[in-house]
Amino acid sequence: MDVSCLIAAFLVGSHTTPENTKTVSITGTLLCAVTIAVFGLLTFISGSSLYFASCILARAVNGVGVAMTFAMLTPIPLKCFPEKAGLMAGIIQTSFCLGVFSGPIIGSILIPYGGYTAPFIFSGATEALFSFLAIFIFPSLTNSTVNNKHNRKSSSGGYLKFLAKFSTMSVVIPSSVVFFMSGFRNAAFSLHFQEAIGIDIGSMGFVFVSNAITAGITGAVVATLVERGFGTFVMISSQVLIVATAFAMFLPHFVPQMESTIWAVIILAINGISVDGMMNPFYLIIQKLAVKDASADSIEQVRTFASVSFSIMMSSGRIFGAIVLGGFVNEQVGFYWTSLIYGAIALCTASWHILFLARASLLGRVYYPTSLERAE
Repeated sequence: MDVSCLIAAFLVGSHTTPENTKTVSITGTLLCAVTIAVFGLLTFISGSSLYFASCILARAVNGVGVAMTFAMLTPIPLKCFPEKAGLMAGIIQTSFCLGVFSGPIIGSILIPYGGYTAPFIFSGATEALFSFLAIFIFPSLTNSTVNNKHNRKSSSGGYLKFLAKFSTMSVVIPSSVVFFMSGFRNAAFSLHFQEAIGIDIGSMGFVFVSNAITAGITGAVVATLVERGFGTFVMISSQVLIVATAFAMFLPHFVPQMESTIWAVIILAINGISVDGMMNPFYLIIQKLAVKDASADSIEQVRTFASVSFSIMMSSGRIFGAIVLGGFVNEQVGFYWTSLIYGAIALCTASWHILFLARASLLGRVYYPTSLERAE
């Protein structure tokens, strides 16, 4: 899913305009709804090869839907509440975490009544319902604030040119490194904790809940701080936390007694704070750069750039974390040394990020831009 989401995000970023954002996002949520429901029905397929291929296809199409949905994560809410951008981004983040938290609970309730298929049908139907309602509720965006100074027309290469800039990469790459942890976590954490402290699969699900809970709480706190201009402080703090967590995960290599269920809960809880504390500030900094660099023709397009950049940043980070760290490196050197290697990478990229923010005069109080002209 992350691979198809990453590829689709480039296409969405290149071709999404303020005028078609609503259509793209609703189409994306409907794609997600259909593929989720279909995924639950795949259990009726006979033949392991066909089943596996169908699962891959469903997840790939779902990734495309996710990328399209991400195109509206900030443009539409911020169109409705432009003066509460930090709060809106915080609500989006908290809602995402509530979904992650409630999913296993709802699934455990439905499976005894409808089997493995029931949670997927319920989830798909629910998303389809809200997608239908969004057709009537979501406002349409217009390219209302044109950057007359540069007098550029929107083009398919506009976003890619913005993404390729050194300033943009100086935010996207260090931020994606934070999301390496998500991929690494998904690929290696369960197996490691099962082997190290004997946590079974069922109990591991409850341990992972700590990640979603702290992430949800973080969303509300981060929203408040961002609204008050402390977005870059939050972003840097998240990077410091992820570095500290990675190095802390290496410690049981020397002190095995440290590892326990409580240790796993603490690591995942701090991971939830650090990873999900990046979302809101990331939107903020990318929007500031898009305005400062005169890369977009309107404030609506600035917000679309930020949403698509987040999708690319998150997907690329999760892919690298799962395949390279959780897969190849973990297989070669083990969980503890992989954690140390990741900590070193995160420390280097965080340092690069902080130096860039300082040179770009973004270490002080920073606020979401509400128009191209009013940006600092």
